Amino acid sequence: MIPHLHVHLEPEERKRLALGRSLVRSWSPAAFFDAHSLSHPGRLSVSVADLQQFLKDLHYEQQESGVDYVELRLSPRRFLANGVHWDELISAADSAVAHLTQPVIRFVLLVNRDSTPGFIEECMARIDAGLPPTFVGIDLAGDESRFPDVSGFVTLFAVAAACGLGATVHAGEFVTDDRGIWRA
Repeated sequence: MIPHLHVHLEPEERKRLALGRSLVRSWSPAAFFDAHSLSHPGRLSVSVADLQQFLKDLHYEQQESGVDYVELRLSPRRFLANGVHWDELISAADSAVAHLTQPVIRFVLLVNRDSTPGFIEECMARIDAGLPPTFVGIDLAGDESRFPDVSGFVTLFAVAAACGLGATVHAGEFVTDDRGIWRA
């Protein structure tokens, strides 16, 4: 099966839309990354219940659009920052999509370029311990202009590959220097 859709969950933005409080922002790389920062002053808390509702909504949206397979980038940091435990997050995500068809939804664990070494270690431990089969890949995303060095993620991606996960890297989206693409 070939993926028909590459989606980022954007849990906080989905919650803002549900509350009628979508952020109106100008488009620039700096504005984009500021709005997605965990330290953004207007950040909304997102819960496991929010995650399950967002996944239900996403499934319906994509079903209505005729999509039959979705790879959803899921960044655990936003949920973990709100006190959700890793096991709770993984279990809730898995149970919300494992039974779904038309479309099938599968997760790609998104890791941000500004992640701390400790968080990268946590991700490696979770991947090495085994993720449910609804997790099919790992993705590196984030501000490559401020965090161009990807060497801290090499071992993480090697562990993911050894565990059978696919890999994607966001590169070349916010910089014009193609060296960043080659580094990625």
